[in-house]
Amino acid sequence: MKKIYTFLSILLFTANVFAAWPLRDTTEFSQRQGLPNFFAKVTAGDSVKVGFFGGSITNAIGWRDNIMNWLKTRYSNNKIVQVNAAIGGTNSTYGVFRIEKDLLVKSNYDLIFIEFAVNDSGTDPEIEKSIEGLFRKIWSKNPKTDICMIYTVAAAHLTDIAAGKMNMTASKHDSIASYYKIPSVFMGLETYHAIKSDTVSWYTPITNTKNEKNAQGQYVFTGDNTHPTVFGHNFYTKIISRSLAKMENVKGTFILTIPTSIVANNYELANMIAISKTQNNGMTWVDKKGIYDFMDTYVSASTHDNYVCSENPNASYSFNFTGNKIGLALIIGPTAGKYVIEIDKVAYPQTAFDYYCSYYRQQSKTIDLAQGKHTFKVYPSTDTMTIAQKTTVRTATDIAANPAKYCFNNLIFSHIMIVGTIDTPTALNAVSDNSTEYLCFSNENRIVLKSKIQPDSTSVISIFDANGKIVCRKKFINQNFSSDLLPKGVYTVLISGNAQYKSFKNIVN
Repeated sequence: MKKIYTFLSILLFTANVFAAWPLRDTTEFSQRQGLPNFFAKVTAGDSVKVGFFGGSITNAIGWRDNIMNWLKTRYSNNKIVQVNAAIGGTNSTYGVFRIEKDLLVKSNYDLIFIEFAVNDSGTDPEIEKSIEGLFRKIWSKNPKTDICMIYTVAAAHLTDIAAGKMNMTASKHDSIASYYKIPSVFMGLETYHAIKSDTVSWYTPITNTKNEKNAQGQYVFTGDNTHPTVFGHNFYTKIISRSLAKMENVKGTFILTIPTSIVANNYELANMIAISKTQNNGMTWVDKKGIYDFMDTYVSASTHDNYVCSENPNASYSFNFTGNKIGLALIIGPTAGKYVIEIDKVAYPQTAFDYYCSYYRQQSKTIDLAQGKHTFKVYPSTDTMTIAQKTTVRTATDIAANPAKYCFNNLIFSHIMIVGTIDTPTALNAVSDNSTEYLCFSNENRIVLKSKIQPDSTSVISIFDANGKIVCRKKFINQNFSSDLLPKGVYTVLISGNAQYKSFKNIVN
């Protein structure tokens, strides 16, 4: 009975600590469990893989590359490789949906830096679900991966720092990091002291471009009130590098155990599913360069991302799903506009255009729902945006120079973001329905498909597991197909193309 009371006390303590999310005291560095697996390998001269995940401050040529160079020099190790999966203008909620696709599937990592302290909003209840979901996803993939949290600074954070506290965003991140014993580095304390010393200005016009100083002879920390200058990135690098150096003696092979979750309904099970031609109803399928010039940056053989794009309100994308959260991985920019998401035939008007849309960038939109079965449909709105509505301080100059590209109302997206599963269409087994075209069966942990006719050149075979996650996708280029080795389970096999659509259920025993 004593053990039961102790367990309940822990649960109650955890609930009370994280319910209010109090501001944490400003601490530049918290070692906690350290980075033992990473330092065991890097100090031994072994090959190591470092992942970077965050927003534009991490994506920039700045502290990320500086830290890579510092690691290689300090440990005389040129076998340190980085994978940069940071995307400007995105937050941890978009991050938790995309981390598997953009980072985790590419390698096993020895260390992952996470930086969303500026792009996350402290008042948003999504961020605690997202940060905990990120930790749990990383360790579910590889329990030997070390994680280090990086808290960069925005102007709005300085008031809390002046009072001796981290801002709310960093406080939420760090409360969760503390629970998971993940080390963290907070940039705000020394940044604030530098600005108070009058040797550094947060944001003023630079008059001495060589030294990045203003007319008063101060170093300028940000070039636009948000993004660090070279001086600012070097400033961050010094803080991070000395914090890493404090952990280098804590090393050894350590398999991390994922503790009980602390945030109800965290996004550990969030998923991002590539769009399918079978669910597209009239939107233009963008799978190569040249279809739309403005999309060429986003279409590449290395990412295998396909997009749909349309401003036709009669074109749509639709499916049924089971879950409690649904949304889109969007591209927004000059040609984007308004669109409508329908959930269970209820319309939710949306706008894919904002203050910064003088250029194209990745963005996301999600909607929370009651857990259960739902229908989803999305299409461009008939309520199109005018040039005047698209004119902001950021877009005005480009609109004046290039007004024609703003005269569109495109909806553009590449993936479905979901906490749940997309329901596959009613499956027909080729054997039981006496199909004269295909034979689908399992053999030695592989799914085999045989066609009695030559498949259409556009035909693609997609295999989904019981959770709706794609496990295999290949072109059907001949009359015989065999999948890779698959675990035991129930799978759905879809044959899709311009000329056909066929679905089968298959069990791998």
